[in-house]
Amino acid sequence: MIEAAYRVWVEAPRAQGLARGIARDGEDHRDLWLRWQRHEDSFFATDGTRARADLIVDTTTPVPPPG
Repeated sequence: MIEAAYRVWVEAPRAQGLARGIARDGEDHRDLWLRWQRHEDSFFATDGTRARADLIVDTTTPVPPPG
């Protein structure tokens, strides 16, 4: 059996990620997003997730869709 894995880490500055989440989900989700970010920080620090990625994608500057 052949197994394949390719790990992609997608990142943006913390404030930008929060702003995008609020823009998509609404201001009433701010507390949820802040809790989520705290849990992410804790998990990723322990797990070393970013360091194990095969590809790191920086989404700081959005790329417009083609066409």
